[in-house]
Amino acid sequence: MNSDWHVVLGRDGTVLGVADGAPAAWLGTRLADRSDIPDGLKNAGRLAVDEANHSTTHVVASASVAALGHRVDFVVIDALPLRRAPTNLASLLQSTLDVMRPQAKTFDVTLQVDIAADVPSRVSVDAQKIAWAMTTLVGNALRYVRHGSQRMPGGTIDVRVSHDPSRREVSLEVQDDGPGIPRHRLPLLSDNAGQSGRALSLVMIRDVVRAHGGTFEIRSETGAQSHGTTVRLTLPVE
Repeated sequence: MNSDWHVVLGRDGTVLGVADGAPAAWLGTRLADRSDIPDGLKNAGRLAVDEANHSTTHVVASASVAALGHRVDFVVIDALPLRRAPTNLASLLQSTLDVMRPQAKTFDVTLQVDIAADVPSRVSVDAQKIAWAMTTLVGNALRYVRHGSQRMPGGTIDVRVSHDPSRREVSLEVQDDGPGIPRHRLPLLSDNAGQSGRALSLVMIRDVVRAHGGTFEIRSETGAQSHGTTVRLTLPVE
């Protein structure tokens, strides 16, 4: 199967964004109205939209579907208010990242999680959105770090959560030791005009974090000795 396609849908099923080779002709149209799209792909898009329309989430990621020789990943977005609730952030992240461990193991990639002991037991967040954001960041990192082989172990992904009482915020970092991102490309990765699947997902993560009143930052190095990418999210603690 060829590379993944990424498609961003609005809540009415209109294609708002495409990436990684998904047809630009789909932009501004509803999948259900197109005659050039297989029924299986239309059904997957419809199910994603139905899920979004029966929830109050800002971002809903659907299951992928194989069609047209690609795996197509749908994301449905809408600018609805956050559904905040007191959340045990440590437990949320542990359970979320446990889902990613089998994939990391398959690639012989080390996935390490370090949650500081002083992280508050309850933080007011939209748990589904934060779980989605962290899963997406780790998933992105898994695509770019070195996968292990018989001769060489795979790369490393570090997830760190810390608390700054003086600033009344918690920080969530995902750091990988992949090849890094060229400096001139970094602004594009948080620009609404970004055309890669990675850029689209980072824009949505940025918007989720900002909706919480937090900040979003990307740092990356591409040197021979020092290389890798760190994405840092901060969330306010009330």
